[in-house]
Amino acid sequence: MALLFLNTVFSTLGSVISLIIRLFFSTSYAFVFMIQALKVPGNAIQTGLQAIGDAVKACLEYVLDLLLEVLSAAASSFFDLLKKSLVDGSSAMISAAGEVMETLKNSSVELSKELLEVFEGLQQMISKIVEDLLKNYMDAVKYVIQNA
Repeated sequence: MALLFLNTVFSTLGSVISLIIRLFFSTSYAFVFMIQALKVPGNAIQTGLQAIGDAVKACLEYVLDLLLEVLSAAASSFFDLLKKSLVDGSSAMISAAGEVMETLKNSSVELSKELLEVFEGLQQMISKIVEDLLKNYMDAVKYVIQNA
């Protein structure tokens, strides 16, 4: 009974595999015939596709030129508006600069004291960095000399 069952399974499996192989080869033959049939009209199709490509290229050039003109006009309008705003705002900026100069005159003494303290701290920081850098360099040179 088991032998009959195994025989049926193997027979079915063999038939399915044979069918798949036959289907693959028949598809391959059909594909080769289709390629050979399309070879001659392929030149005409290529010419047609090239004409379509040239037309698309011309349309894209026109659209890009148009887009460039629109962007140029928008940028020109933006810069004109910016120029007008700068001219209108210059008087306010001049008066604000006058106020800032007056404030600077009043606080320059205090600022100079604070700047001296800042520069002293900066000088100490730079000298500490240089000192540590030289120390590390000397340690590295000693290490290389000792281990060479």
